Amino acid sequence: MSSELTEDQRNVLKAIVHNESFYSFDVQRATPKGEGYMGSLFNISLKGERNNLELIFKQAEPTDNVEHKMFVRNAYLREIYIYNNVLNQFENFQKENNVINGFTGYAKIYGSSDKENNEYIILENLKGSGYKMWNRKVPMDDEHVALVFSEYGKFHAVSLAMKEKSPDLYDKLTENLDDFYGRSMSVEESKEMINNVLQIGFKAVESNDSAAQLFKRFADVAEKFLLEDMQNLDEQLVVTHADCWCNNMLFKYEGTQEIQKPNGVCFIDWQLSKIGSPVLDLAYFFFVCTTGNILHDYKKYLKIYHDSVTELLIQFSCDVEKVFPFTLLECHWKKYAKFGLYIALMTLSFMLCETEVPNWTEFIKYEESDREEIAFEGGSGVSEQGQRIIDIINVMAQNNLI
Repeated sequence: MSSELTEDQRNVLKAIVHNESFYSFDVQRATPKGEGYMGSLFNISLKGERNNLELIFKQAEPTDNVEHKMFVRNAYLREIYIYNNVLNQFENFQKENNVINGFTGYAKIYGSSDKENNEYIILENLKGSGYKMWNRKVPMDDEHVALVFSEYGKFHAVSLAMKEKSPDLYDKLTENLDDFYGRSMSVEESKEMINNVLQIGFKAVESNDSAAQLFKRFADVAEKFLLEDMQNLDEQLVVTHADCWCNNMLFKYEGTQEIQKPNGVCFIDWQLSKIGSPVLDLAYFFFVCTTGNILHDYKKYLKIYHDSVTELLIQFSCDVEKVFPFTLLECHWKKYAKFGLYIALMTLSFMLCETEVPNWTEFIKYEESDREEIAFEGGSGVSEQGQRIIDIINVMAQNNLI
């Protein structure tokens, strides 16, 4: 990876400096470890007379591997499209309908390139505005979980309202938002990946007979669930974030240094965004990022989520009982919540590890012995990962979700 930006890229930054009324900029290479970015990352500081502006320059990683190169390109094209088109149209749609306290949980985009071999995106650096990342090794607490569910409610509500009030606009906006990652694999490759993920689960529960029996119940239907049930177009109701672990969220706080309360969350890394059931976002986040009593209180957070959806739909003058009643959310949860178990199997493996965090799309391609070395050998994450998987299985079984 190049440690410097090209002259053309620097000229783009110079144009931003001019357009935003700053006088200079500074580029510092950042380390991508743990940040969830696929490629080179640079911190950009724009200097002004009275204030500065911090940006992130995210650039696709050069590679000679044709398959990986195509995946990375598609990922950058998807994220660029989400920022320039979907989120931009969502913002305009909310303004046109005079929505107050709507969905704003994303960074501002300042520039992008979809040119082959020069894909990049320039975004507001939210950390420069006081946003912080949650410690990936610590299960998320009640206040943060409630805030995330509420913000996802706002995000999904815009899709639901646009589909109801401006269906032609919504259809055009989402016509190409399929699962490009799944589409990139053959059926046999998909089945192999599913089997690899399930082996992580069997390894985690091998010393717990009860959990092992329950997990086998899930494993027996996992292939059909993932390759058939999740492809039901009639239930792909919203644009989803689709990469919902804690490293792809940044939180802002209020209060004193000793007592801080989260009062804002922004979602980052939109490279896998696609249309789908809203429960795919909720289940991914919930079962990967929480544990203990919070897992058992899932109905509380579904209520928080639906209240948030309802509040926005009312502002859009939509009939909530027609567009997205709570009973529909319950039906989707019953059908799709098990996706959270599947995604937790692959994500918890590296989320709790002591070493560098790999991207899950690469992690799952590792040889089985390498995955097990990260997931199960040494360190405090070993028993914790197994117990968290067992907890998820038990909660799902108790509530007839598997």
